[in-house]
Amino acid sequence: MSVQKIIKFYKFVPQPSFLNVGLSENHTLALLKKVLKSGESYGHQFEKTNYTFDILEIGEDYVFATCAKENELKYTNFWQIRNKETNQTKPYIIEEPEKQLEVYTYFYIDCVKNKMAVIQQKSISKIHEILYNFLYTKSGNMLDIFIAPERIKDVKKAAKKLKKANRLKISFAPGKSKDNIQSLAKSLGNFEYESYVVDIKLVQSKNNNYIDSIAELSDDEKKNFNNIMLIGKNEFGLEETINFFESFYSKNIPFELTDDYALNIQYIKDKLANSFNDIE
Repeated sequence: MSVQKIIKFYKFVPQPSFLNVGLSENHTLALLKKVLKSGESYGHQFEKTNYTFDILEIGEDYVFATCAKENELKYTNFWQIRNKETNQTKPYIIEEPEKQLEVYTYFYIDCVKNKMAVIQQKSISKIHEILYNFLYTKSGNMLDIFIAPERIKDVKKAAKKLKKANRLKISFAPGKSKDNIQSLAKSLGNFEYESYVVDIKLVQSKNNNYIDSIAELSDDEKKNFNNIMLIGKNEFGLEETINFFESFYSKNIPFELTDDYALNIQYIKDKLANSFNDIE
């Protein structure tokens, strides 16, 4: 059996900090080596959740690792095991108390291109924020690395490349919104709020001139909005979110993973390492 996985891409750029006071060849790798060691595991807490980073390999110009978090198995989840021969069932529990069930994902940092490729794991959706926080904390607040989805150089051009835009999400700024929906506040019991969000469903159209209007709105009326985002399908049929204010999007490509290859770490490493060629 095979499943479609998604590889997401991020910038990975060292910033000036106590450990980064000069530039040298492969300096990104040299900085990471001051914090990480190949074959080591590191625990880290982020937003009250415990994560574990396993550094599988540090090469000449890359770091290949996993990020995991405990996947607590509760009796109320109703997982069970069925014996295919006898048809007998029993609740699935972890019978060894010294072990724990985890969800995890792989990531590959190209220290020359200063990019990171990650296999998407819905349970670890903020991996770039978790990794940044881990490296900053592990270094004693002495290493600062910018880790974020790729920045769009031309927002309008990127938006028009969406094969199918299906949602427009607008978040209004404080103050302005209070003048706009007083009737709503009154009807819901005079509640107080700082801002509100309008989520508009779009239908597919051959005319994408409305993107120019959105871009103009985001430039001329920026003080009246917190955010303007366009959500749609990219050329791979994967959902893409384009932020007109922050100009970020998380570029992604699909790849197929089978039961056999899921256990082949070298295969996964090669897939991540070569995936950068598909977005350049």
